[in-house]
Amino acid sequence: MPKEALTIKQRRFVIEYIQTGNGTEAAVSAYDCQSRNTARSMASENLLKPAIQKAISEEMSTICQETFIKAKLHQLAESAKSEDTQLRALTIIAHITGLYNRDDKNGLAPLVIQLPEIKNM
Repeated sequence: MPKEALTIKQRRFVIEYIQTGNGTEAAVSAYDCQSRNTARSMASENLLKPAIQKAISEEMSTICQETFIKAKLHQLAESAKSEDTQLRALTIIAHITGLYNRDDKNGLAPLVIQLPEIKNM
């Protein structure tokens, strides 16, 4: 069975739904709806689609795993007895969150700040 790809608007709906927890708000944002009744209907339809349900589930699972890992590393960084261990834990956190990306060409480690997705695609 081929994997169903989400449209750009469906992907935006998934992202907005995860951020707000509100289907109507997600539909208003993703589909540029003026009517809240239309947005509510679109949200209901979207939330019944298996591909969207799967995308929401996968995204939530990823967020939960990342949150757990970050929390454990923060705990280690705060409770470590040596500064070396604290620094290593913080470095790993920086790698995971995308703050620290190694440039293999010249060995630099620039600070990269990732901006959230642009809402008007």
